[in-house]
Amino acid sequence: MNVDTNINGYQVMALLDTGADVNYMSQDTTCKIELAWVLASRHFKSVNGDWIQLTGEAKEVPVSLGQWTGTTNFSVTPIDD
Repeated sequence: MNVDTNINGYQVMALLDTGADVNYMSQDTTCKIELAWVLASRHFKSVNGDWIQLTGEAKEVPVSLGQWTGTTNFSVTPIDD
């Protein structure tokens, strides 16, 4: 489900997956919303089965979705939106 949300003070359209255990964001999007992140040395398995190296991690990112406001972590990926 696509939802309007506020991430790091920017209005963005996000794909909401209630069964996901990790939040992913493209490196391009982190630049657009001025999100600070640090390098990471982990990999993740893509939908087609390929292993992809993460670009980095963003911690304690402010997020608002509807009436809910809190923080969450994002894994930064080289994949396009």
